[in-house]
Amino acid sequence: MNRKTFFKNFVHGGVWAALPGGWNIPVSFAQDGGDASSPSRDDRFLHRWIGSLLENFRKMKNPEEAVSLLESCGRDCAKRGSIQMAHEAGENVDNLLKALETHLGAGNAVRDGDRITLRYPECYCPLVSGMPPQKDSAWCDCSRGWLLEMFETVTGEAVQVRLEQSILRGDPQCRFTIRIPPGSVP
Repeated sequence: MNRKTFFKNFVHGGVWAALPGGWNIPVSFAQDGGDASSPSRDDRFLHRWIGSLLENFRKMKNPEEAVSLLESCGRDCAKRGSIQMAHEAGENVDNLLKALETHLGAGNAVRDGDRITLRYPECYCPLVSGMPPQKDSAWCDCSRGWLLEMFETVTGEAVQVRLEQSILRGDPQCRFTIRIPPGSVP
């Protein structure tokens, strides 16, 4: 299952219960992926709700708590399905990159020594893809957490993930730089 399909299934089956109104909220966004060119009423609701959540994160007295929360959500997201891709890679980072490249497109998962660059040609999160650009990309800490979980599973060690560009911020792509421990790659 690719990441976008996983997110859609996850949203349809889990996150909606946490939103106001629980299961009574229509789930057409999760089912059809939403259409950014003409957002449905459900898409607009979800985008406003998430926009409000992001605004409240910005107001937190300890912004590191928001980062930690979103990072944890991303790690949990990976553990609920996509982690299988990391397990199938064994302890080989290049195998994981090949698997990611099948979803991201050729040339979008590149390793140069202990530095990895991932480029997302689109936002794969159904919770925010198609949203208008935001002041910052706090939501992308969830994707950072997803990447941390995936690469730490493969390397067995802590890695660093930095967001360089974000579609949600208005950039043409999402780009992450990942630093893996020296010696964890043959």
